[in-house]
Amino acid sequence: MKNIIILISLTIILFGCNKSDNIVNSYTNTTTSGTHVISAGGTAFSPNSVTAKVGDTIKFVWSSGTHTTTSTSVPTGAATWNSPLTSSNPSFIYIITAAGTYNFQCNFHYTMGMTGSFTVN
Repeated sequence: MKNIIILISLTIILFGCNKSDNIVNSYTNTTTSGTHVISAGGTAFSPNSVTAKVGDTIKFVWSSGTHTTTSTSVPTGAATWNSPLTSSNPSFIYIITAAGTYNFQCNFHYTMGMTGSFTVN
């Protein structure tokens, strides 16, 4: 019985590792689909810094509290945004159209450090 458990464990480790790419990519916020998820909760965005490409999507997702995602600076030619993130408005999607650095904040909590950015190559 002990040998069977060891054999099953080794099989899961060896063959299961190839399946972890999506988990690692989601964790490091570089998915193959070009969608980067940023959560808003407490007094922080998580992650608060993302690297993306032109054409990628930034999806802001509410996790708790009352927040906004509001651009504070965008590259020339990019659209600004100001969207609530609440239980009634749980997500906001922004499609990247220009390279450069995008800075954003929560209008209610920026003085507590609820700010973030994404850099687009």
